[in-house]
Amino acid sequence: MMLLRIDTTEGEYDQSDETLIEYALTNIAAELFGPRMALWHCTDMHGFIVCLLSDKSLPNTIESTKISEEEELDVWIETQAFQLQRAAKSYLKVGVSVLTSKRGQFPQDIRTMYQSSLASFRHFIGRDTELFISLAKEPNRGEMQQLNELYLTPTLELLLEMGQWEAANDKLAAILKELEEEWRDSQEHILEAYFAIASSISSLIHRTKKWLADTIGEDFYTVTSGQPMQTVDELRNWSERVIASYRCSVSSVEKDSRNSIIRKVQDYIAQNPGTASLQTISSSVYLNPSYLSKIYKLETGEGISEYTLRIRMENAILLLEQSPEKIYEISTLLGYQKPSYFIHLFKKHYGITPQEYRNKLGL
Repeated sequence: MMLLRIDTTEGEYDQSDETLIEYALTNIAAELFGPRMALWHCTDMHGFIVCLLSDKSLPNTIESTKISEEEELDVWIETQAFQLQRAAKSYLKVGVSVLTSKRGQFPQDIRTMYQSSLASFRHFIGRDTELFISLAKEPNRGEMQQLNELYLTPTLELLLEMGQWEAANDKLAAILKELEEEWRDSQEHILEAYFAIASSISSLIHRTKKWLADTIGEDFYTVTSGQPMQTVDELRNWSERVIASYRCSVSSVEKDSRNSIIRKVQDYIAQNPGTASLQTISSSVYLNPSYLSKIYKLETGEGISEYTLRIRMENAILLLEQSPEKIYEISTLLGYQKPSYFIHLFKKHYGITPQEYRNKLGL
């Protein structure tokens, strides 16, 4: 298999010119390789021209001779590839990068050859231009190194779990920066980061008792389709989207949880207007009093004591209007042991005393 990439700067020719150049380039390739090899070609989704080369000669049954002929053929393919690059530069005025794969069997090895060639092209050629690489010669990949930032604490998963969104964004940016600067053309490292981030997001979403497909939508199918991330930019876009979806999901869960707590607090106060206190209310919802006060104020804009007072004063109005109880009896029903304190609060709230209110109603 041979991958060709036209390295001409984008914008130097329009779409129709590009199609014409690809046609001319594949014709030159067919002419150069034609004497010894049959050539079939197509253009893939990444813009590479993918060529399959098949030796026209019959296979030799003598193993030593076969090996010698294969080595000679590899040299011949390399020579033709260089000629293809020179012809493209001379006649078409474009620079071309070329990668040839190891041998394989048709059709069973085509998929593996293509994926290996694509990954190797990005690793060995990457952003450089007008290069030739032959995988038959086992090019030196350099010493393998593990990603560093991905595993430094605090990890991305921990920051997301703690809801430290700005710190999590900074951590993701640091991970992607390392990939950009040191491993941009290594699909293995891009995949390492992708699998780690996908695993973290999956675990975090499942802890919120939600389904991945419901939470991250179409990005879920990127995980299940088996289509790996090819570039750092693809990884960046995917990661930012799924983290944003997770954050939205967490906010929704927190909001639902807090709304449930607020309803329980208000129900308890409504059912126990005379005995409700911060301590008894917090015990009823199994939360620390100071934490309960904080989230109640945050969600409603009103403190629990303020809400309790308001409910008691509203109940006081109803009792003054509809019950025959005396003022001190109403005071006791509302949880105030000293009628004078109840009268003080009522007047502060409504501007008149309980008795003055009854008098106004003619009761």
